[in-house]
Amino acid sequence: MHNKIKLDKIKINGVRTSTVNELARFSPWPARLLGVNPYSEKHKTSREIIREFEHEKWGPLLKRVLLEKGKVSIEKADKMFLKKIPDGLTSIGDELYLLSKVDFNNIFLSFIESTLKKLLPASALVELGCGYGRVILRLRKLKEFSSMQFKAAEYTPSGIKLINELAKRQRLDIETGYCDFSSAKITNISVPPNAIIFTCSAVHYVPKLKNNFVSAIASFKPKTVVHFEPCYEHCDNKTLLGLMRRRYIEVNDYNKNLVSLLHKQQDNGKIKILLEKPAVLGSNFCKSYYLESYGQGVKYLQCLDGDEIVGGVAFIETDKGIRLMPYHVYCGIIFKNFTACKNVVQNDIKFSVTECFAEYLFGRYQNVAIINHWDVVDMRPFLWLNYHEREKGFYKIEVSYTSLLDISAPKDISGYRKGRKASLKKSEKVKFITEVSDEIETLDSLHNITFERQGIKRSEEESKFLPAICRNLLDAKAGLLLITEYNGIPASASFFAYDHKRAYYLFGATDPEYRQLEAGTKNLVDSFSYLNETLNIKELDMVGVNSPPRGSFKLSFGGKIIPYYTITKVPHDKN
Repeated sequence: MHNKIKLDKIKINGVRTSTVNELARFSPWPARLLGVNPYSEKHKTSREIIREFEHEKWGPLLKRVLLEKGKVSIEKADKMFLKKIPDGLTSIGDELYLLSKVDFNNIFLSFIESTLKKLLPASALVELGCGYGRVILRLRKLKEFSSMQFKAAEYTPSGIKLINELAKRQRLDIETGYCDFSSAKITNISVPPNAIIFTCSAVHYVPKLKNNFVSAIASFKPKTVVHFEPCYEHCDNKTLLGLMRRRYIEVNDYNKNLVSLLHKQQDNGKIKILLEKPAVLGSNFCKSYYLESYGQGVKYLQCLDGDEIVGGVAFIETDKGIRLMPYHVYCGIIFKNFTACKNVVQNDIKFSVTECFAEYLFGRYQNVAIINHWDVVDMRPFLWLNYHEREKGFYKIEVSYTSLLDISAPKDISGYRKGRKASLKKSEKVKFITEVSDEIETLDSLHNITFERQGIKRSEEESKFLPAICRNLLDAKAGLLLITEYNGIPASASFFAYDHKRAYYLFGATDPEYRQLEAGTKNLVDSFSYLNETLNIKELDMVGVNSPPRGSFKLSFGGKIIPYYTITKVPHDKN
């Protein structure tokens, strides 16, 4: 049985800081970058890389692992290496988080795992510049990758020895070898065609990549290549944080041309870039750029098992408690990724996390209202609170439904309802043009007209928050607006939030004059194609099918009905 998890006091961990002023408290780098403290610029030579990893990092870690008797997991090796590194402010996007290295490592690994899973199937999984195997050894344990060949290549001798030793201790089958991103061949391991090749915080150790970097990898005829790398060209030069990132890369002589090289090779017809994102981690609905659209106080809570973050929840906090805001769905519990654990272990941990939050929120707030994402299915901790003492108050659970749509083959309409197929055919006879846009005011106007047609008046808050949410998501590169026009006149619009897992259909609206021409159908079908073919998104949550007309429309595209739950507190004085 998993140890009882306790909810510690609210920590700064996971909470966004308001400015970059705290950086200097947790890192010597601001003083170095600003020239306050002396620091000599480094040059990433072969000798320097060997010094850093062979003598300071992987070499000492190898000695520690060899001293351990019996099985040594990659998780234990991670803790050996990371535990002594103090907590620090880590940037994700334009936000700063105070995280332990272990916590951030787990968040980053979960992101890599979920990204690569979407690219399956493939002949093999190949990591180049694998270090001591912190990523690929974890992936090797997952059942989703179990049928594949696993191959890992590393530059340093101690890194190769470490991954071999850890694989042996865990009885994991993996082929290892040497790699050098500066060489024409790159690696001496055999890579089969149709493999997924990825790098993770490795390519940036080559200050300037040559064209043969791309051609050498392309020669393996991979299915997909993914680079999880810090990129110089992604650092914004119009913000202080962005400028400091750029300067950090410069003084450490890290890579400055990965993005531009890939774009150049694409322009020359050598490769095709399927997706480019600076960073996407966690659920959009619990990220600060979504929550802070409301201009209200945001509270972030974490559930800890010892020092390990195992769950979290974020919500709008008022003087009376937790408030559900307009357009705010899935504002509930988030779990750490436990897919590597057996079902029985996952169930125990998630139950304990949910129980922690259920008890904590009930005791602390007069009003509690959260909407869990549909992948949170176990409501027992909420139902069982005060199970035999209902007079003390309890939680009420309400079920709602959404539609989950597979858009991996957007041209395939065989699953559509017969009437929706006819609507699409009708719309294709009209000269509609659908394009990506940032004209939120057009969406807002169409949305208001749509509600008026239905005899509904938008509240002042709804009118205020829709453009704020859209703007924040667009600025964070986590939102997409597509507008369908007829002869230059906006006829229909849809707005989607998206992350590394799927897209969410947040807002949709059609001018009544073009309803009969099925502009709304055309807009959505074109959106499915753009989401899949441009952003490589394969799954779309239609975000609610809970009213007769809108529910029927959304379900006509053939999605799967999924339940999700709203939890509200019923205090003792209202029983």
